[in-house]
Amino acid sequence: QISAQGVITVTPAANGEKAKGVKIEGVKIVGARQANVGFQSANGTRKGWNAAAAGIALYKCESVLIQHCAITDNDNGIFGKSYGNTEGDISGVSVEHCNFSSNGVSGSDRFHNSYIEAIGTRYMFCHYFKPAVGSAGCNLKDRGVGTQIGYCFFEGGARIIDLVDP
Repeated sequence: QISAQGVITVTPAANGEKAKGVKIEGVKIVGARQANVGFQSANGTRKGWNAAAAGIALYKCESVLIQHCAITDNDNGIFGKSYGNTEGDISGVSVEHCNFSSNGVSGSDRFHNSYIEAIGTRYMFCHYFKPAVGSAGCNLKDRGVGTQIGYCFFEGGARIIDLVDP
């Protein structure tokens, strides 16, 4: 279920639509790990996290601003998945003045402090501390087009910045 994919999950209410104009500001996001107990859903039932759970998960959205957040100790800090078509693409994500630390999974190179596949993502004034101990993940991994990175500080990680083909 999509609700178990992120502490905060941005996704549209209906197929064929996009979530638009979302602002996430000034929160500490921690603990979205498949290995963790999970969370209590709105109806009161306990749920476990999905594989590759994220502090913030993005699907089918545009014009998303994430700023002044501390994102720590998740399988993925921010994860944004595009589907390779106009209807499914993510666009216009801005990540500003955020701190990332200890995201990733020990012994794996598949989980990162941030990993976004989108059109026109901007990373500005962020501080990327080391990923999780024993993780072979990247600090900032981006699989998008038109990506901009400015005034960020990076410390550690298997790759500090990994820009790969979309």
